[in-house]
Amino acid sequence: MFLAKISCFQSITQVAVAVKTLKTGSSVEEKIDFLSEADMMKRFDHRNVVKLLGVCTRNEPVYTVMEFMLYGDLKTYLLARCVHRTPQL
Repeated sequence: MFLAKISCFQSITQVAVAVKTLKTGSSVEEKIDFLSEADMMKRFDHRNVVKLLGVCTRNEPVYTVMEFMLYGDLKTYLLARCVHRTPQL
């Protein structure tokens, strides 16, 4: 995934986005998984859930464009801030 900026069609404002790509030559199963994830993401509309902005399937590599998450995904964010405690006996 990498960071890019897009200009919105109806606005001159630029938005930071994350672009996730599927490797050229990926298997049919990998393409189905990738596009299924995008299909699920387009159904969410909540301020605490990353928003899918677009999908490009016309040429390879196939890619999705999403809102940029400043602190990364939730799992990575939480694991990086996890305090390891030893259990008391």
